[in-house]
Amino acid sequence: MLIARAEQESLLGSSPSLSLGDVATCNLTMMAGGSQANVIPDALVLTFDVRLPPTTDLEAWERRVEGWLEEAGEGITLHWIQKMTDQTMTPVPILITVTTH
Repeated sequence: MLIARAEQESLLGSSPSLSLGDVATCNLTMMAGGSQANVIPDALVLTFDVRLPPTTDLEAWERRVEGWLEEAGEGITLHWIQKMTDQTMTPVPILITVTTH
């Protein structure tokens, strides 16, 4: 995942015509494992916040992630917390004003 992040960061930096919404973002947001400092944990859980541009081929991206898991070896599973598949793009930005009284 962090390789994909670096690739997208490089892409964004190399093209002034791209904005953050034109590239995928991938951030490691949570990490959990182990119960004490002198015991090797039996499991490690990593949570990534991944945001893909609407032009991303979702099936190809998912195959890429599954390929990384295969390369990593046995005992690694993937759980989607939220998986959006609607890639509908609006032709005009939606602007909302919120006012509090």
